[in-house]
Amino acid sequence: MPSAARRAVLSGATSKARLSRGHRCWELLAPARAPRSRTITLRVRALTGTTGRKTNHATVTAAGAARARARSTVRVKPMPTPVTG
Repeated sequence: MPSAARRAVLSGATSKARLSRGHRCWELLAPARAPRSRTITLRVRALTGTTGRKTNHATVTAAGAARARARSTVRVKPMPTPVTG
């Protein structure tokens, strides 16, 4: 079960990940065969009651290369209250 602080769960990705120290990790091709860029699309589902801004942080490391970091923020709007008669 996800922690209350996270309030979102990974529901899918375009590439298979492994779990390492509680984080999902993707291993890309060896540098000699790697394309110039690589895109991995993540699908995340906000849990009930989640609102506000949520930020995903990504870090890429490789032997002989500088570490690269990126982040993306989305706004989760509250669910509307259903009208009952």
